Amino acid sequence: MKDYEIFANKIREVFGGTPTSENLVETLRTHKFYPTEIVFDDKEHIGPRELAKAMPDKPVKWSKYTIYVRPFLQNDLEGLALILAHELFHITFGPIRSEKEADTFGALVHGLSYDEYRAKIKQYASLLR
Repeated sequence: MKDYEIFANKIREVFGGTPTSENLVETLRTHKFYPTEIVFDDKEHIGPRELAKAMPDKPVKWSKYTIYVRPFLQNDLEGLALILAHELFHITFGPIRSEKEADTFGALVHGLSYDEYRAKIKQYASLLR
């Protein structure tokens, strides 16, 4: 079993199944190594084709992170949870890991197949056009 599969299973175990966006926000906020703040702002930090972007506050190991999220996701709890799982992967496992691994992690956290997860993310990404 891969490291991110173990972590995804642990998240599901802790929350008794699929975590809500509130569960993921709390997991991120209290992350042992990378405490994270969620900011709903897309003016500077998010690229034109990104739904969210996790950024360290300092370029050092064990830094605090901020996840900048598109404001339209603030009241969409399902979409927010999908996106936060993806960003949690990048915070925990680093930017050198693949997007496919991040999506696989997100799918596992939410109890979805990889294709189901990707289809949901693509629906949200289509709102950026």
